[in-house]
Amino acid sequence: MLIFNRRFNEDNLLANFIVGYFFFQAINSMVKLGFGDFAGWEILVRGILAILLAMALIPILYRKFLVFVLWETCCVMVFMESWFLGNIDPSVFNPTFFNAITVFIPMAVSFLALKDSTILLKRFYLFAWPSLVVLAFTMIHSLANFNHEYSMSGGYSLLLWFLVLADHFLETHSITDVIGCCIAFLLILFAGSRGPMICIACFIAIKLLFSRQLSLSKRIMFFIILLSCALIMYLFYVQILTFLLDIATKFGFSGRSISLFLSDLGHDSGRLEGFKEYSYLIHIRPLLGYGVASWFGSGGYPHNIFIEFLYSFGVILGPILFLTWIGLLIRGLLQRNIANSRLFHILLSISAMFLVSGTFTTSPIFFLGLGVCTKKRD
Repeated sequence: MLIFNRRFNEDNLLANFIVGYFFFQAINSMVKLGFGDFAGWEILVRGILAILLAMALIPILYRKFLVFVLWETCCVMVFMESWFLGNIDPSVFNPTFFNAITVFIPMAVSFLALKDSTILLKRFYLFAWPSLVVLAFTMIHSLANFNHEYSMSGGYSLLLWFLVLADHFLETHSITDVIGCCIAFLLILFAGSRGPMICIACFIAIKLLFSRQLSLSKRIMFFIILLSCALIMYLFYVQILTFLLDIATKFGFSGRSISLFLSDLGHDSGRLEGFKEYSYLIHIRPLLGYGVASWFGSGGYPHNIFIEFLYSFGVILGPILFLTWIGLLIRGLLQRNIANSRLFHILLSISAMFLVSGTFTTSPIFFLGLGVCTKKRD
């Protein structure tokens, strides 16, 4: 009994650190919206996260000391490549490096140290509704008062909690989960970007193909429902989107994503030019690359993870690391532990964003996904 209680308590410390980071990201967005940036709040948030990390370090070092040291060493070596190549902008490099070694790597190893992953899933669900409410208020207030056309970061933040609720619904069939999913989905559609929609489509496909939550009969039923919805959408595409756009504008949203779905579905927001620019930069320095968090393109980061690997590590090491990552994702899909599998489906679906947006160096989802992929299979 004592061993069980100790294991349970240590797993709770690890889960608190992982989920606490994402929850305080949501709280942080609301506070900054209402009060702006001020040092006191920043110190408070960092202090709380430091306490959560310090408490999580106890089981991390006890259970995965060598793994933790190895991951941190590899992370430092990857970032130091940029330093030795002389390709750093301190304003970008320093916070990216600091977050990687103090938050993202400990987060990944925290999952590796977990004995019972269901505790983490339950903790994510516990904070899903509070995070959803905070993010919904933040997005509505921001777009209404600051004339922002849409919020890409807000859409992706909502996406995590949408998928947590959707996964929980598949487990419990709770009507409250459906309500939460509808609220999050409409906010993403009305005020977010198109990227989260790709992630949601990936989540549906992954659940139909790989979920251990769904029996064959349930998969067939969900497939028929989705096929019916797709047929209705195909037949009444313009009417449905026009109706949703009217609702969005009545509530003060721009409905940018809906407008693009109606008028210019292939609009790339300048990404194609960015791909060409980074392809040219790769051609200039093909062997070693430029290192991580060293963006010389006019559009910031490359907006595509394969190009980012080539740009950061060169045309030899870059493809090797990219294929290794793909191999780890496949390994993650083959998880036999149901709790690990459910969490990985959420993380993998969000990782679809790396095809069109985001950079892995600043994404906790990327590092946490690595932790799930590399966890020993039960």
